[in-house]
Amino acid sequence: MHIKTFILLFIFKLIITYSVSVSSSSVDLYSSVMSIPSKSEEDRKLAAKVALKNILVRSTGDEDILKNYPKLVSYIKKPLEYISSFSYFEDDSLSPFMRSFETDTEAFLNKSSLKIKFYFQTEEIKKILVDSDAPLWGSNRPVTIVWFIHEEGSKKSFHIHNDFEFLSSFYSYTKFRGLPVIEPIFDLSEISILNNENEWTDIYNDIYHSSQKYNADIIYIMRFSNRSDGEWIALSTLKFKDQYINEYHAGSNIVNFLKKDMDSLTGKLAKSFAVSNYNNISNNEYLIEVSNISNYKEFKMLMGSFFDISALNSIKIKKINKEVIYFSFPSNVPIKKLITIISLNKHLLKVDKNHNSNDNIQTNLSYKWIGQ
Repeated sequence: MHIKTFILLFIFKLIITYSVSVSSSSVDLYSSVMSIPSKSEEDRKLAAKVALKNILVRSTGDEDILKNYPKLVSYIKKPLEYISSFSYFEDDSLSPFMRSFETDTEAFLNKSSLKIKFYFQTEEIKKILVDSDAPLWGSNRPVTIVWFIHEEGSKKSFHIHNDFEFLSSFYSYTKFRGLPVIEPIFDLSEISILNNENEWTDIYNDIYHSSQKYNADIIYIMRFSNRSDGEWIALSTLKFKDQYINEYHAGSNIVNFLKKDMDSLTGKLAKSFAVSNYNNISNNEYLIEVSNISNYKEFKMLMGSFFDISALNSIKIKKINKEVIYFSFPSNVPIKKLITIISLNKHLLKVDKNHNSNDNIQTNLSYKWIGQ
């Protein structure tokens, strides 16, 4: 069947249920687990206030969300109105991260092994953000691969989150902030990177090279060592696009150092990917060209990859010409941010506008579908 026939059927249905695997990863933005002293309504409301604030922080990427968007404070006062369901369970574990950074309210809640999981209403949370002029950072987010290197004298070794308590805190915090992270598998080729004869420059280059197979967007490397007096020394390197950010720490609170690193990364990502007033209607639009769509399967994958990124929900089919599809998108999103958001899809290769099709249509952005 001709591709245009399939597309017309798709438009009539107005439902897209397809998705495609890209390097981004979907995170849970709208549920939160809290400790709670009892099942009373008063304690539930207190826990819900903290949970709603956590949801807003995660949904925007802004750790100072209530300070920067004071309109949200009024919504925090009535959190139960935005909850779709909740459930209780028992769990004695308590993240070291929560112990290190809890507020007075959270300290009170965390004394209990009783937990409550809140499920917030997705559309209501979005409406709250729009009404407060706050940004929304969608659930599909860039993936970070993390490499932790422990130094003991001249000996260097990779470590996973189970090896040190503060590493577990790190992973708890990345989940709290909505940052998808993965660990390397540490096969023989990766373990050999830390050969004692290798210089640090070579080690970092080998790590960057090995990270490519994980298709991660961000590479985070931390070297750490612990002294006999209990102090820690740590050096982190964060590679995002072509930027390299180095941070040094010496002291007892290595968890706080890791938190600051992840706060910095979250802020940079939110600035690139969060969309303000994402539901606003713009009279102007961008025209985006995607070429090399030769069959319905590729079209289905392309559409799934667009709609899998919440910030692109407003994209619409404008025109179809053979193997080229033109999309329109409201221009209230800055063009540089739109390019960054689309870059989450590794199946699209940005091409020079001079490479447009023979339609002589003036487009703002041009991409070539490169498939799996």
